[in-house]
Amino acid sequence: MRDFANGRLAKGPLARWLRARAPEVSFALALSPAFAWMAPFDTTDGSFLERIVFWGWLLPSWFLVLAVTQARAHRIRTLEALSPAARSTVMLALSAVPMIGIAGLAASTMQGWQVSPWEVSKLYIRVLLIGALVTLLWKAIGLSRPGAARYAPALAAPEVAQPPASVPTAPAIARPVTALPSAELLARLPPALRGPLLCLQMEDHYVRIHTAKGSALALLRLSDAIAQTGATPGRQVHRSWWVSDDAVEGFEKQGRTGRLRLGNGLRVPVSQRYAREVEVAFGPATAGEPPSPRRMT
Repeated sequence: MRDFANGRLAKGPLARWLRARAPEVSFALALSPAFAWMAPFDTTDGSFLERIVFWGWLLPSWFLVLAVTQARAHRIRTLEALSPAARSTVMLALSAVPMIGIAGLAASTMQGWQVSPWEVSKLYIRVLLIGALVTLLWKAIGLSRPGAARYAPALAAPEVAQPPASVPTAPAIARPVTALPSAELLARLPPALRGPLLCLQMEDHYVRIHTAKGSALALLRLSDAIAQTGATPGRQVHRSWWVSDDAVEGFEKQGRTGRLRLGNGLRVPVSQRYAREVEVAFGPATAGEPPSPRRMT
């Protein structure tokens, strides 16, 4: 009660996370009347008002569950090897699992839904289809509107509350990286992770900001994040990656593409579009051979 009276709960990690979800929840609530009118998947039972309540519960719940799933699943290293499209598909499929219970409860209240293997399987497919649809709509409409990037970090905040031992740390970098990004970009990071910028990695509609002290997710476009890198010298090397020049340990050419090796152990893909520029900047090397030292420019 004392924390609540002092306003600490309203300023804590959970409160910040919930505020970051407000645009998605508002978008979901705005869609509820349309879904109530269309009544997809045999949801015609009940009055129009009851259907609005049904979808007004289901759609916001989807975005909240998806956000939690993304926060947890991003810690799984094997997912980082997947393409953005494949990673998004996995996130949707995982999010639909806990949504079975939420959707089943709502369906049983309005329709008298009965639990059975067939009904659960059918509900999972329906939840997955609806969830994928509203997520695509949100990406197409919600994220593309002007000013969408101003919202606070969505998934990084809960990590602040963890014990210091759980804060991800990067291995020591052989060559010191001293340039700091702009204050605006640093403000998106938990204080424990603010430090020299190594690279930016696009993940769905978030950007993972890698520093010498670890990484965290922020809700903004990669182009906006690049604009906030400040005095840090660097370059975009892939549609989903930007790297700091000082963080690069070497370049390995692989056919028409390549891969950069960063001082913290990350391997960053280089697309064909940027391969020539990267090769000139960091020296040619073929796969399987030690990369040449980075050229200082």
